[in-house]
Amino acid sequence: MIRIKESFLKSKFPILYYYIFREIFSPFLLCLFIFTGILFLIRSLQLTDLIVNKNVPLLNIIVLFSCIIPRFLELAIPMSLLISVIIAFGRLSSDSEIIVMKATGISLSKLALPTLGFSFICLLFALSISCWIRPTANAKFSQGAFEILKTKASAGLIPGIFNELGDITIYAQNIDQDLKKLSGVIIGDRNDPKNPRTFIASYGDLASNNTERSIILRLYNGIINEGFFTEPKITSFSVTSISFNPESLLNNSNDIKNKKLNEMQLPELWQNIQATQPAKPASKELVEEKNKLLVELNNRFTIPLSCLGVALIALCLGIAPPRQSGSWGLSASMLGGILMILVYYGLLALANALCGQGKVSAWVIWLPNIMLLVLGLYFFRQLWSERWIAIRFKFKVRLH
Repeated sequence: MIRIKESFLKSKFPILYYYIFREIFSPFLLCLFIFTGILFLIRSLQLTDLIVNKNVPLLNIIVLFSCIIPRFLELAIPMSLLISVIIAFGRLSSDSEIIVMKATGISLSKLALPTLGFSFICLLFALSISCWIRPTANAKFSQGAFEILKTKASAGLIPGIFNELGDITIYAQNIDQDLKKLSGVIIGDRNDPKNPRTFIASYGDLASNNTERSIILRLYNGIINEGFFTEPKITSFSVTSISFNPESLLNNSNDIKNKKLNEMQLPELWQNIQATQPAKPASKELVEEKNKLLVELNNRFTIPLSCLGVALIALCLGIAPPRQSGSWGLSASMLGGILMILVYYGLLALANALCGQGKVSAWVIWLPNIMLLVLGLYFFRQLWSERWIAIRFKFKVRLH
């Protein structure tokens, strides 16, 4: 319990700020590590497939997948802020320190200031990730995936067996690794399940296109069997080609060609938006392109700015009377906070889907943030007016 005289507290509020800041900081780091680890673990299940089945060196995989950590950090920061603030103020409430602070004349606004200050630091941290670190990491991820594909396509193919590259199966009787030439080639292409293709060629060679980030397999003197065996369509060719991209190796959901939207820095996004200012009447393709750019631009700021609303909600959920702030009260507060932020992420995903399809304006993405902030301000107003305790008490009675 804080044992400081009222006069000293009134003249030394920064000490109180430091005390609350410290209470939030430790659980924040722990939660950030846990949430980021969980999100990363889900994605890193592909590590086993890349190492065991595709013989990609472990060091290359570690470097490649370290590039996806920023996108998980960006999602984990608001969740970590929520849990850490609830834990901090739940402990202060259970030890009756909130009551002591109020008895010495410290208003709730004084308690909110260090919390909002910490949330502002989280906001800047998340903003630096979304606007600078994540686009850079995404670009390195795409480039690293392309380099792995080049290595796998040129040096990882084994003669005399069927080599799997995503939806492509490659068989070559002989492979010259130095010249990147294959002879006695059979290729099964399952990219289109409704129209599978089989290539049979005398020989072929491999080349890379660094601009398009793709591997090109040129085939010479062969035939193409399209469709199923019941209704085959056979075509002969002297020269044909098949392109691969890192999606076939890493199962990445985004098409990797040139520079994607999530790889662009803010100046590049803005330049592209200005370049798509159409002359009336605007074409449908130009409008769709501009809408995608606006959606990406707005997405760089939505999750970081949610930290302010999250901090206010967590502050209110954490403060409770000592009799309600035990393990049950803290668990209920954390469960309520997690449900709220999951609803926020769900609404944000829905807004992104609608905006991405062009059904609504790109500014609709901000609605979940506005709802979160309004809810936080409403909760804080109830807390300020002392009605929050009555609300929590009624909630407990109904549960029992």
